[in-house]
Amino acid sequence: ATATNTTVIRHDSAQALPRRCCARKSSGMIPLRRSQASVAAFPWALVSALAVGICAVAPPPVAPPSAPALETSSDQFLSLHDAIGTMLPGAQKVVNLTSNSRYVVDGSPVVISNASLALQSDGTATIDGQGSSGLFIISGRGAVLGVHGVVLFNGSRMEASPLVVTNDGQTLARSVGQGGAIEARDGAYVLLRSVHVSNCVARRGGGVMLDNAGLVCENCLFTDCVAQLEGGAIGTSNGELLGLGIDGTEESLSLVIIESTLANCSAKSGGGLMMEEGTLIASHCSFNNCQSFVEGGAVCELKRVQDLRSGLGKLRKSSFLYCTFTDCTSTTGAALYTVGCDLELVLCSVSRAVSAA
Repeated sequence: ATATNTTVIRHDSAQALPRRCCARKSSGMIPLRRSQASVAAFPWALVSALAVGICAVAPPPVAPPSAPALETSSDQFLSLHDAIGTMLPGAQKVVNLTSNSRYVVDGSPVVISNASLALQSDGTATIDGQGSSGLFIISGRGAVLGVHGVVLFNGSRMEASPLVVTNDGQTLARSVGQGGAIEARDGAYVLLRSVHVSNCVARRGGGVMLDNAGLVCENCLFTDCVAQLEGGAIGTSNGELLGLGIDGTEESLSLVIIESTLANCSAKSGGGLMMEEGTLIASHCSFNNCQSFVEGGAVCELKRVQDLRSGLGKLRKSSFLYCTFTDCTSTTGAALYTVGCDLELVLCSVSRAVSAA
C-alpha cells in the first residue's frame, strides 16, 4: 500500500505533525534491551508495513496516557463518529484528534469494514464509550485500525443477543458481547502504540477481542478491564487464520505485545490474556494484579478439546521474553495456564502468585 490515496483529517489548528512513515529500520520496531537473537525471526518490517498506507503522519512516541477519572471531564466533548466521518470500503484515513478532548461514542461502535483508519493524539485525547457501547468493530482481510497516543475508556460490550449494525449503507452482523474497546475479526489487523485501554468490559475480551484477526501492541497499558468469560484485557479466537507469516513460513502470529503492561484485569479464564489458537510473542511485558476465577490469573492458553481430537485449529508456540508476573491469582495457574501448546519462557519472573489448586 502507498500513502498517495490517504485522507488526513485534523481537528485542531495546531501546526501539522511531522511527516514520517510508520515503517522502521530493519533492526526492529523498538530496541530490545537484551537478547536480540531471541526475536530475530519476528517480521518487524512486515508488521510495520501494514500501517504504511494509512500512517502518512506519525507523531513521535509518547508514554501511554493516563485514563481520566469517571467524575472528571475534558475541555471539549466531540462525537467520534463525526470526527471520523464516512468510512466506505477501501477507504484509508488518518485522523488527528484534538488535544485535551473527549470523543464520545453515541450508542454504537464505529464500524470499519474492509477499510483502514489511523487515529492519533499527543496523549491527551480520550475516546469514551460512556459505559454503554464498544468503541470500534473492524472486519475484513487487510483492514487496519491503528491507534497512537489515545485513551480508550469506558467501553462496554455486554449485550446478550446479536445485533445488526448499519454503517453508511453496509450491514454487518455484530457478534455477541466481544471487545469492550475493540473487536477485530475476519482477517483485520489492530496496531496499538502508546495507548491506554481502561475501564472496559465485555463478555469476552474486556479490552480487545480478536476473532480471526491480529493485534500488535507497543508501549501500551491495559488497566481495570473485565471480561465476564475469557480474556480480561485481551481475548483471541482462531488467530492462526491470519497467516501473518514468519520468514515466509506458514507459521502465523496473531498477537504481539511489546513493552506493555496489563494491570488489575480480571475474567473467568485468563484474567489478563486469553489465547485460543494462533501464536503469541510477549517481550518486556508486565502482568500485575490480574485475576481469574478458574484458570490463568495472568494468561490462559487453550486448545479446545474438540480441536485436539480433530486437528482443527493450531495453537502454536507462545513466547514470553523478559516478562514479569506479579500478584496474580487464580484457582488453577496463578500466573500461566496452558493446554495443548508449546510454551517458551526466557528470563521471566513470577512473584506473589497465589493459586487455590
